[in-house]
Order: sequence, then structure tokens, then C-alpha cells
Amino acid sequence: MPDLQPQLDLITWVRREEGFLHPEVEVASDSDRGYHIRVGAGHTIRANTRIASCPISTTISVLNAMNIAPFGSHGTNFPSSFISKQSFTVVQYFFLIEQYLLGPDSWWAPYISTIPNPDAIDTMIFTDDEDMRWLAGTNLKGALAKQNDKWRELYTAASAQLKQLGWANAERCTWYGGP
Repeated sequence: MPDLQPQLDLITWVRREEGFLHPEVEVASDSDRGYHIRVGAGHTIRANTRIASCPISTTISVLNAMNIAPFGSHGTNFPSSFISKQSFTVVQYFFLIEQYLLGPDSWWAPYISTIPNPDAIDTMIFTDDEDMRWLAGTNLKGALAKQNDKWRELYTAASAQLKQLGWANAERCTWYGGP
């Protein structure tokens, strides 16, 4: 049975930020869906009933990385030239990387602790030898390699820029090591 504490911490955090979770739902986990909420045994919820709401303060987006109100950066401050020269997608990637690296010190730690870590994501995108053998001879293998090369180029350029600009966590943001 998986540890539900991270999910309970997430619910507590969202409620503290004035979010909502219907009292008749519960946190559950299974191998097909991972962590999710479901209606508790013996309960019924009418159609069109609000089940959950997430306050804007707990959302995480590129707007947080750019510190655009009402989306606060909560301490992550990229150099303005990085934000102006990189795509929003790249800025968001590096923002998420830093939040992950901050661990329990991240404002979004209750959320980040409930999502797959980079090693788990690596295995979901067909990177081990068995997956690559299965993809051999398909269009997907070439497309995957091409996309991975594109991501690596984006990472390399953005990482070099952050290092050049002296951003404090630049050295900690490393490539995950996919194919």
C-alpha cells in the first residue's frame, strides 16, 4: 500500500489556501491511475456538484516563473534576460526543475511530492533498452529520438545561458540522461 501522507499533505495545503475538496471523496491509489480522488464507499454525489477547486495561489505555471501577479514566484528569480530570450516552455521547465530541487523548501512541495519524480518520468517515455527494442522499426522510435534531441538542445542552450548569467541553481539543473 503506497504512503498516502504526501496526498494528505497536498489536501491540507490546498485547503489552507482556501481550496475545496468535497467531504464525501477520499484519496486512493492503484497501479493504473496512481493517486486520485474517488467518492467514498457508501456515498453518492449528485451530478453538477463541485468536487474540488484549486485556488490560484496553488497553481504552478510559467506566470509564476515570470512573477506576474497574482502568480508569485515564491523566491525563484530568473535573470530577466533569460526570461526574455527563452521560450515560455523552457522557462517553465527550468522553473519546475528548480522547484523539484528545492524539495520541502519549495512553495509547491506538497504538490511536487505527489507527482512522478524525474526518474519515473524517464521510464514513461520509452528510454530503457527493452522499450527501444519494442519500438525498433516503427515511426515512433525516430520521432522519439528527434524530440529528445530537441529537448536536449533546448536544455543545453538554456542551461548555458543561466550559468553565464550566474543564476544560483544553474549547476544543479542537470539533464536527466534519456536516450
